[in-house]
Amino acid sequence: MILSFIIPTYNVENYIIRCLDSIVSQRTHDIEIIVVDDFSVDNTVEKVRFYSSIHKNVKLIEMNENVGVSEARNRAIQEAQGDFIYFVDGDDYLAQDALEEFKDPLQLEKKKIDLIVTDCDIVDEQGTKLKKDVVGLQDHSFPNGVYSNNKALEFLFCGEIFHLPFLNIVRRKVLIDNSIQFPAGRKFSEDMATTYKEIFYSQNVLILPIRKYKYVQRKSSVTNSNNGQYSFDYLNTIEEIKKFIGRNAPELMTAANYYTFIRLIRAYTIQCKLDSYHKNKRLMKKIKAMIQQQSKSINFFKLGKKDRIKIVFLKMGVLHFLYKIGCI
Repeated sequence: MILSFIIPTYNVENYIIRCLDSIVSQRTHDIEIIVVDDFSVDNTVEKVRFYSSIHKNVKLIEMNENVGVSEARNRAIQEAQGDFIYFVDGDDYLAQDALEEFKDPLQLEKKKIDLIVTDCDIVDEQGTKLKKDVVGLQDHSFPNGVYSNNKALEFLFCGEIFHLPFLNIVRRKVLIDNSIQFPAGRKFSEDMATTYKEIFYSQNVLILPIRKYKYVQRKSSVTNSNNGQYSFDYLNTIEEIKKFIGRNAPELMTAANYYTFIRLIRAYTIQCKLDSYHKNKRLMKKIKAMIQQQSKSINFFKLGKKDRIKIVFLKMGVLHFLYKIGCI
């Protein structure tokens, strides 16, 4: 069984070799590595090109223009030859023995596993472990075992597992047969827009509480930047999820509402952090109305402490002001 690693890159010359080394050093030979460079303007391409001349299972695809991480991943999915696909970001890396589950591929076939979900460590650029809340994740006990797609979706919507693409090792057939693609042009929440579909169309999901993936936090990364467009991206994804679940798994609508409600708060928060010139007041009004309406069916005390505080201040009409004066 072949495992295809898909690595989208953009200006990661200082990190890409560490990323590639961490994959090549894994104790398995049945892998291919596809690097899709999204029109980098540094030396990323040169480094990958040299690396691929030494390691023949490394393939470089160069985009002719900057199209975004979604289209870069989609291009690689079409090129991949593996039975499973593992998405890895070019500034992240794997720990040793990250592929233990692939040492016995027959077990995956026997249990009809279409998706493997794992946990991760959040680290800084030097590899120092950070708390998960720096990227909005909660540190809790992780599920462990083989689950149906509906149960795995419930875990996702309740925050027990995460929607980060690099924590999912998915059977390529699931993506191809169900036309699952990352949404083109969406620079934020593209992972959230895809993970629930991977789970829904999988027969069985293997969830493992292992942290072999090292999710690196850089000050210049998209995760740590703020852009008004991100609120629109969030909102588009939220509306897609609610429509999809309402049509295909209505029994999970309550859990999906909880999942999307938290993201509505974050979409509103993004606007609060912008200066007056860049704020979209019409969008903020729309999101606020959605939050107030949806909050009627949400268990307030199931939310995290930070989200509960934000809701209280939002209903008081002072949340954006508190962000403006730096109190939050």
